[in-house]
Amino acid sequence: MVGLLPGSRREEVANLLPPMLEAARRLAGSDGKRTFVLGLAPTVSRTTIDEFITRAAAPPVNVAEGLTHEVMAAADVLLVASGTATLEAALLGTPMVVCYRVSRLTEVVGRLLTQIPWISLPNIVAGRTVVPEILQADVTGARLAAEAEHLLGDAPLATAQRASFKDLRERLGESGVGERAARVILKVAGVA
Repeated sequence: MVGLLPGSRREEVANLLPPMLEAARRLAGSDGKRTFVLGLAPTVSRTTIDEFITRAAAPPVNVAEGLTHEVMAAADVLLVASGTATLEAALLGTPMVVCYRVSRLTEVVGRLLTQIPWISLPNIVAGRTVVPEILQADVTGARLAAEAEHLLGDAPLATAQRASFKDLRERLGESGVGERAARVILKVAGVA
């Protein structure tokens, strides 16, 4: 099963869903046994998604509303927009290909302001490349399909991602990190 997570904002979906659907078309052609499930964010209209799917002449894509984590956990590989979903998927242990596309101005400003070579949270937390990142003009159906095909066809590659995700879980610590961080902040601020 290939999971599609094109993001939670209209611009993300408009930029990323068409190449994801093209990737699905390519992946479906190489193996008729593959299924495709799109995890629909609550902030995105089902009508919008259906319009993209129809226009793309994509293979059948099941749309799962309100079941994003279930899609993440069930997928053999994810095509996912960069954001918190990448870290959630990593913590669930699902191999992925991360993609993102923004306006040229946003890209230039972002590059000027950041000092890290990655945009996905798994890579940032790990401090190294754990998952492939496909950005800007490189976000094409062909490129996404090729990267997904590597993960689907190369068990050691997928296993290496999963091992890196286990390291991420250990690095992030036990659940409740948000609450522990808030307590430290309140203590430092002299509120608690």
